[in-house]
Amino acid sequence: MRAEGFVRKGEKDGQYYLTFAVRSLSEGLVDDAWVEQVALPLMRSAVPELLWPCDLGTVEGGFMVVRESTHRFSRLSQHRGMIGEKLPIFFTAIGRAYLAACSKEERDGLLMLLAQRDDAIGALARDMDAIKQLIATTRERGYGISEGDWDQQAPFGAVAVPLKCGRRLIGGLNLIFPKSAVAEEELLNRYVPRLKKLALRMGRNIAPWFD
Repeated sequence: MRAEGFVRKGEKDGQYYLTFAVRSLSEGLVDDAWVEQVALPLMRSAVPELLWPCDLGTVEGGFMVVRESTHRFSRLSQHRGMIGEKLPIFFTAIGRAYLAACSKEERDGLLMLLAQRDDAIGALARDMDAIKQLIATTRERGYGISEGDWDQQAPFGAVAVPLKCGRRLIGGLNLIFPKSAVAEEELLNRYVPRLKKLALRMGRNIAPWFD
């Protein structure tokens, strides 16, 4: 299965993870080669510049799903095994960045899907005033941000930007760090511009996969 690309070796001996190639078994062939061939090399080369770990996520089933990550390469990472992790759109930086960047049609579809839930996600999806405010604030900033708003990752902050190939929205890139470790000025002046540069370069390089 590893040779066929359905599993990948984890960070620890004897540890393996399913890859997104398994989706082709039930949903038809999906070309995800750009993640391994373009996104991963660019993300890995950006580690010395970004320092903090970075995740690439795409939307699936109303969540941002981590497709690739530099947690295993960054010395500052406090997470492991993030690939495949489902991140709630409303409460994470990468989800907010994606929501603010997607088309009205896609956004309406996401909200309709999430509004069927009977938890905090569903309640927020039905609160259109709160959603509009979240989108407006994110667009005004020019990036998504979370200050531990997701209970599961309360000690950590994150910033994120959308990943686009031309006008096509592909996903998002985030940067994760302990909330107390990065000052706001450093975040805005150092890390956000570098993350945007990575997203721009990646968007250009993946163009052949989305023509």
